[in-house]
Amino acid sequence: MLSKKANSRPFIISKTKKHTKTDTEGDVKLKRRKKPPKIKKFIASLIPLKEYDEDRDFYVYRDGSIMNIFQFVCKDLTTTNAQDIEMDIIHLTKHFRLYSDDTAIISTNIPVDCKSQIDYLTRKIEHCKNDIQKKILIKKRNEQVWLEKNRLNKEFYYMIFASSAERYDENHKILLSTLHQHRLIRVLDLESKNLVLYKLMNKNLKR
Repeated sequence: MLSKKANSRPFIISKTKKHTKTDTEGDVKLKRRKKPPKIKKFIASLIPLKEYDEDRDFYVYRDGSIMNIFQFVCKDLTTTNAQDIEMDIIHLTKHFRLYSDDTAIISTNIPVDCKSQIDYLTRKIEHCKNDIQKKILIKKRNEQVWLEKNRLNKEFYYMIFASSAERYDENHKILLSTLHQHRLIRVLDLESKNLVLYKLMNKNLKR
């Protein structure tokens, strides 16, 4: 138990600087106010997706709603004739008139991934003994390196949402009849879908 004499002495927290008890309590309150917010430890707690239904080929959210990802088939408008462009517009218009639930159109710009080609050409160069052929391989590798640094792949994806499996089946039929049947949309496998989500959740992704 502290004596009155001990209570009257200053509260020492360092050898060079002295603070009174009142100042120390104020510093503690200030530190409490500046305490940073808690960061959730697990990435799963930040992502609303619960699971992927492999039998039905769609994602399930924690609240039971459903989401799926498709890819738009891009066309070169400079080489496509006007009649085909007009028909595509008609099919897209029909789709959005029939489809009433939430959708999302996503555009991504990702650098071209030429790593496998570059590694292959590097191995060929290392084992090549013909000087002329070696120069050709080096030129090809330099082209791949330039593409990876300077070219972007622009891709468009289509996300559809539904409140239940029954509602999803209705929306999926509309999508197949209005877009997929006319080759305006591409069905993705699970690996491709996961890659799209990975890109969306890692905005600083280089490849």
